[in-house]
Amino acid sequence: MQDWATRYDLFWTARTKVFDEILAEEHSLARVQARFDDYERHHQMKSDGATSFYVEGPPPPDAISTLEINDQLIVAGTSIRAPALLDFRRDRLLARMSKEMDCVIELGAGYGRQIFDMWLAGATKTARYIACDYSRSGLALAARLARLEPELQFETAAFDLRDPVLPNLDAYGNILLFSAATMIYSQPFNTDIFKAIAAIKGSVTCIFFEPFGFQVNASAPHSKAQQLQMLANGWNLDFYEKLTGKGAEYGLEVIAIAQDLIGAVESPVQVLTAFVVSKPGQM
Repeated sequence: MQDWATRYDLFWTARTKVFDEILAEEHSLARVQARFDDYERHHQMKSDGATSFYVEGPPPPDAISTLEINDQLIVAGTSIRAPALLDFRRDRLLARMSKEMDCVIELGAGYGRQIFDMWLAGATKTARYIACDYSRSGLALAARLARLEPELQFETAAFDLRDPVLPNLDAYGNILLFSAATMIYSQPFNTDIFKAIAAIKGSVTCIFFEPFGFQVNASAPHSKAQQLQMLANGWNLDFYEKLTGKGAEYGLEVIAIAQDLIGAVESPVQVLTAFVVSKPGQM
């Protein structure tokens, strides 16, 4: 059986082939991302062990039907019926958080999608943006897409959550560090990443978007289903415990938690909780 790291790299190799076709026709980052989203809506990723590839999935609903109030969503921990296009604007939140920052770094960035989204949502132009990821294919694609935005100060860095080493950030006084569904792959959680964050000289604001609502409040309506999905996949069960334990010992302070922001009822692992963490500067 392949480990997650091998599967992950194969997935990015398959995605790069799709981007190759799109980039042959498009030169706008926003349009490239929109067309890739559309492709993924009616294709599914498969793997035969040696390679990963896309197969055609069910046809997407027509545009008008997406207005119907028939999707079962979790919003702020509550199940509601909502239109299919309802979403949480993580890009706008990150863009606003970037305003006082001179460096923005994402852990588990893949092809840099979250960074590109916040950039297109108006994030600061003066910061350096660093996409950190395990997959060389993902990082190569990120660097390629970043060239579509000449004003974006962008770089990539190799990063492995199993042995987390951050790029040198000594030049930056105010840093925004974030992740989105990255910490799930460390079980039990490797607290070396907290130690690495604590060692940064500048002031760091972290925001981790992770499906860990069940770790914060086990009695919340959807916590049991989320926990069972984590168990079934061998994903993380102790991030919050380690954050408030070892993380606090290293000097990381949890300043806000927004539990179960939004996601589909049938897929609790996609329902993210935001953990906002502060680390004072040493400069």
